[in-house]
Amino acid sequence: HRRSQLFTEVQNTLDSPRYHTFVENFSRWLEGHQWFQGNMPVQDRLKMTQDVRGFAIKSLNKRFQKLRLPVEDLASLPDAQLHALRIACKKMRYTADFFSTLFPEDKLKPFIRRLKAIQTILGLMNDVAILPNILNPLLEGVTDPDVWCYSGAVLGWRAKGYDDARKRLTHHWSQFLSTPPPWRCAS
Repeated sequence: HRRSQLFTEVQNTLDSPRYHTFVENFSRWLEGHQWFQGNMPVQDRLKMTQDVRGFAIKSLNKRFQKLRLPVEDLASLPDAQLHALRIACKKMRYTADFFSTLFPEDKLKPFIRRLKAIQTILGLMNDVAILPNILNPLLEGVTDPDVWCYSGAVLGWRAKGYDDARKRLTHHWSQFLSTPPPWRCAS
């Protein structure tokens, strides 16, 4: 019932004179380049005239520079910096996804796939790094030795996963760094 109610509301909105006026005005605004105002700061005006592909390349390069970490440095990164790297990878991937139609799919897909693999590994490592912060308050005041035993087993199991993930991260990271960014390849 709620769905049909919402559908009716949307239909009424689309049929309304207010909506039709908006569409006409917006079309005129867009076609007349009214978004390009004369009193706009020079830097903003330059951005508005830049071609989309050029802007995409500039954005991708900016994100990619934050990921130019040598494999050797990866092993010594503390958890907080690994988490920051994970966020940088996520931003890189979202930017690449957003501009994906501008670049050859056969080059971009493997790049995004490698980023996803790195994000997954870094996500697991972050989960393990914060696990004690989650478990400690839960275990406060617990005296049952079985609960402590199981908690220790979970921590040990996740620590082993962390160690394995660190090793996989190095492998995936070196693959990632050895692949030229797809937007720098000739299309």
